[in-house]
Amino acid sequence: MSSSSGRGRASGGQSTPHPPNDPEGETPLSNMILSPQRSRVKARIPQTISWTLLRYHVILLVVDRDFLVGLRLIVFLLEYYIF
Repeated sequence: MSSSSGRGRASGGQSTPHPPNDPEGETPLSNMILSPQRSRVKARIPQTISWTLLRYHVILLVVDRDFLVGLRLIVFLLEYYIF
């Protein structure tokens, strides 16, 4: 009984220091490793939003230009055939 309780205390004593030391050792490293990644992801999100907005604006400008050119062409042809 005393030997089994001694083993329990010994194993408990050995297991108790290791888990607190491992998470405490890993937590600052994981925070240091993860925090730049999170900041990079946050920095990339506004850039992707701005790029998508720029792409939509460019697409709208191209479509508007084509529409205006087509409209001018139609008006020119109508004026040519009417007059």
